[in-house]
Amino acid sequence: MNISEYANRENDEPLVGLIFVGNSNSKIADELEADALRFGFEITDTIMDETHPIDMLKWYMKNTSIMAVLVRDILDISSDKEVLLDVLNEAERQGVRIHSKVIGWNAVKTVPWDGGNGC
Repeated sequence: MNISEYANRENDEPLVGLIFVGNSNSKIADELEADALRFGFEITDTIMDETHPIDMLKWYMKNTSIMAVLVRDILDISSDKEVLLDVLNEAERQGVRIHSKVIGWNAVKTVPWDGGNGC
């Protein structure tokens, strides 16, 4: 399911999402927040400039009712293969979708990765 299908689903519950930037780029954060609002998301938080952004992301997936994480690019989460797979596996366990703007707001799936440029 991609982000547009989330926005169009028949459900009274709000779409609860999290913006993940992980650095100090407020322009990207503003862009992602605008997209999230356009898709009808209620934004729980925007993670940026945190000491341990990956740990914070995983905490949100485990301890809140977020349904989706929005990132500009999957590499925004991490360029480290093991960390990235760990985050994607945790998202899958918790039923949280990670949507990447670079790939057209489609949900990123957990798949074996050979270390190349794609997942």
